[in-house]
Amino acid sequence: MKENDYKTKLNELFINWENDKFHDKSSFIRDGIIDYKLYSESSPKIMFLLKESYQNGNSDFKDLAKDLNESGPYRNWKKNACKWIYAINEIYKNKYEKPKFPETIDINKEVWHELLAQIAVVNIKKSKGKKKSNESDLTKYSTNDAQKLKEQIKIIKPDIIICNSTWSHYQNIYDGEKVEVLKIADDCYKHNNALVIKFFHFSIPSIKGYSPKDLYDYLCGIIIEGKVFSYFKW
Repeated sequence: MKENDYKTKLNELFINWENDKFHDKSSFIRDGIIDYKLYSESSPKIMFLLKESYQNGNSDFKDLAKDLNESGPYRNWKKNACKWIYAINEIYKNKYEKPKFPETIDINKEVWHELLAQIAVVNIKKSKGKKKSNESDLTKYSTNDAQKLKEQIKIIKPDIIICNSTWSHYQNIYDGEKVEVLKIADDCYKHNNALVIKFFHFSIPSIKGYSPKDLYDYLCGIIIEGKVFSYFKW
């Protein structure tokens, strides 16, 4: 899909979405591919399925993907998410060889930005977002917006979907579909020719005592030990 076609399809979807009576248009935050050129050139193509964005008093904040592209990674994105992207890319490129844990000092600002810019981000709850998520509230959104979320993911067409503490909502979105969700390794599934990884939210280390290296090592382990890329042709 060409970039203009992608933008047109996504814009049409969002116009319909933000005008849904279930949503508050004034607080609706768009998302998607951060940098189309980098995403289209990347292999594998990675998407993060997140819980929700919030304006935090800034009513001008309307597009998460655009903000990440212009501002670069936020603190926990830099601390954890970019390192997960790096791990996946290196393991894929080097045929299951575990990459060294990248200390913050090892990666400069430009590299952090490029790592993040090559992915897509999709929030389940796109309006009335809050800093602290409520699971029952998120379930209402993954249920009400299931068809729109599926359409957005279809437009983005990722090879890998990382569910950031959103695995139950991913299952809810695709509930009732005939396509089998096949478990291929610990916390790794094959669904619609995508590798879906049941993983943690970026802030988990600061909440439960896990270090960024703990999560990095765990992600590398399930990918390498399960040889999960061998189940796909991308």
